[in-house]
Amino acid sequence: MKHIINIINQSFFSFSGRLFAIVFGVLYKFYLVDKLEDPTYALGLLGLVISFISITTSFTSLGFSKAANRFIPLWKTQNNHSHTTDFIKTSILVSLFTSLILAFLLWVYQDYIISAFSFDTQTSDLKRFLIWFLILMVSRNLLDIFQSIIVAVKEVKTNVSFGVFFNLGLKFTLVLALLYLGYDLKGYIFGETIAIFITSIIFLYLVVTKIPTKGILSFPKTTFINKEFRSYTLSMLLLAILAILSGNMDKILLAKLSINDLGVYTMTLLFTPFIGMILYSVNSIFAPIISEIFSNGELKKLDELYQFFTKWTLLLTTPLFIFLMSFRNEVLLFFGKDFVVGSSALAVLIIGQMISVGFGSVGIILQMTGKHVKVLKIYFLQTLIVLVLMFVLIPKYGIIGAAISSSMGVLLSNLFNYSIVYKAYKLVPYKKETVRIFTTLIISYLLSYFIYHFITKEVTFLSFFLNFMIAVVVTLTFSRILCFSPEDKSVFQRIFTKK
Repeated sequence: MKHIINIINQSFFSFSGRLFAIVFGVLYKFYLVDKLEDPTYALGLLGLVISFISITTSFTSLGFSKAANRFIPLWKTQNNHSHTTDFIKTSILVSLFTSLILAFLLWVYQDYIISAFSFDTQTSDLKRFLIWFLILMVSRNLLDIFQSIIVAVKEVKTNVSFGVFFNLGLKFTLVLALLYLGYDLKGYIFGETIAIFITSIIFLYLVVTKIPTKGILSFPKTTFINKEFRSYTLSMLLLAILAILSGNMDKILLAKLSINDLGVYTMTLLFTPFIGMILYSVNSIFAPIISEIFSNGELKKLDELYQFFTKWTLLLTTPLFIFLMSFRNEVLLFFGKDFVVGSSALAVLIIGQMISVGFGSVGIILQMTGKHVKVLKIYFLQTLIVLVLMFVLIPKYGIIGAAISSSMGVLLSNLFNYSIVYKAYKLVPYKKETVRIFTTLIISYLLSYFIYHFITKEVTFLSFFLNFMIAVVVTLTFSRILCFSPEDKSVFQRIFTKK
């Protein structure tokens, strides 16, 4: 019970930040579409750069960012604070050194690397803004390490306050000012880069405060890098590389076909995080707790937590799923007629994300319980399948081919991960109420779909809101009737009475 209340309380703040980030992202893109001279090109260009940076993050961290959630809570239970301090300093130095080396190589061999992309006008823009893209890359790579450390020490509010609210507010302010001054694409890129750079500096300060004053300037020891740590970081590094490769190859292949198609696809991807934001919020708190529980050998407690949060994450995500599936054409139309062609792709992506929500925190459980080697072997096979699908489907079907490939990757990843979780620990995501849960989902979707198609006469922001609230009310009502257990009643009583 204590862990459930703790996760819910912290997840709510994480969810608030996640929701703000996603809503802000939609409105921000809406603003850019209205203000940029060629929005599909600008969004596609920066989308390509961000995809490349995401790939480099896996290499430059060398798996240390993933290791933070696994080992910092473990060392805490062992009262081994020196390992935590040495880990923090080592991870920062590793990420900084590898990022600077990569930036140097990209600058020296820029002609060769950029020519590998068969673009036309975007080739000159990549060269023109390369120094800014390199600053963006180094800053984002370091920020990834900093945020991993802050989350591992369970300072969720700090991470959300600066990583979401401050960063996004600063970014919008800078881009707004630069676009107002007439900088167009240049202002968009400058604003994004400067905001990330300043945020990374703030997070550096926050992380340094976790190091004892006497140990700040001392060179870190590497005694914490034992056999288990090396195995884990190597596995996480390879897993991250495979995940980023399969997760970004669709954008790279689309860019080779058309930078405008990539711009449309980037816009559809803007809405898919809505589906996973509750699961993401839970996982951000659940991960270090899993590590602690598993270290103490409390598998029964882990099973209870897994079932509780999988069930309620799925039920609470259902209204978002219903809304986006019903209004996907309309939400894309708000950004312009050019983006509506991504409607079918958005539907496929949404379904893929909903499948992931249905499996719950399987990936996090495996990462936090030492099953990384088995995961790596299976994930390698899954990545090969996804890459083959991308190379076959994207050239032929474009955006929809990219969406199908991506969603197949999500499905295979969750199937493989859950097979390992069940075989190793006999954990199941749902109890005996499985039929009632999915009955609730089906009834909620059909009833909301009926209301949307037969009652809504005109699509407006008001109708958006009303139909979403109808989906919320219908889902929560049937969840209360069909899915509420005595444990659920006890948990929600504790939350609302604050006892």
